[in-house]
Amino acid sequence: MIVRMLDLSTAHVTQQTGLWLDTTGLDSGSPVVAYEKKEYGWLIHVPSEWDEGQAERIPGDLLAVMTYARAKNCAWIMFDRDADEVYKLPTYEW
Repeated sequence: MIVRMLDLSTAHVTQQTGLWLDTTGLDSGSPVVAYEKKEYGWLIHVPSEWDEGQAERIPGDLLAVMTYARAKNCAWIMFDRDADEVYKLPTYEW
């Protein structure tokens, strides 16, 4: 099986969400499936459907990116500090 991955700058999430991903986002009880890419970013799974109440527990900026990725039929987001920014999504200074 081949899946699509959105390669995206970490500038599309706030520093606060970055800290959330480093702690809560990597826990087994997290509403997202996330993997750390050392100091470079994260790999985030984009579910095809949200579980009941799942979206409410995800930071708004991350949810917006996940929604964008889903609209592009991407199953994963690779956040990388050196990746390109997408003009259709907001960016945040760290």
